[in-house]
Amino acid sequence: MDGSAGIPEWVMWVGAAIGSMLGALVIRLGWKSAGGEKSGPSDGKTFTLDAALVDSGAVRLLTAAIEAHTMEAVAHRSEAEKARQIGYRMVEAVNSCAGEIEELRREIGDLSREIARSK
Repeated sequence: MDGSAGIPEWVMWVGAAIGSMLGALVIRLGWKSAGGEKSGPSDGKTFTLDAALVDSGAVRLLTAAIEAHTMEAVAHRSEAEKARQIGYRMVEAVNSCAGEIEELRREIGDLSREIARSK
């Protein structure tokens, strides 16, 4: 690392190692459940059939739910963008007001010096 603020390099290495181990575990468990390792009687007559029956109605419901979630996420993103733009405009307005106040202070100081000289 270049010494800048952030996550130390050793933490990233430990995280990568843990992630690799978890990934290997998930692959191993998936291999076992997919039939990569046979278990049970090996008489040639016994077999296991793992399948999922999915009807088209369930697929349509899932598709509708995903589409609704996507639309909600898009709406939320556009609302967040509008809020960000409003916040940016407010910061600009406050900065503009601060500049105006600074200018008024300078003018008041100039006027008070003129009044002090004229006395």
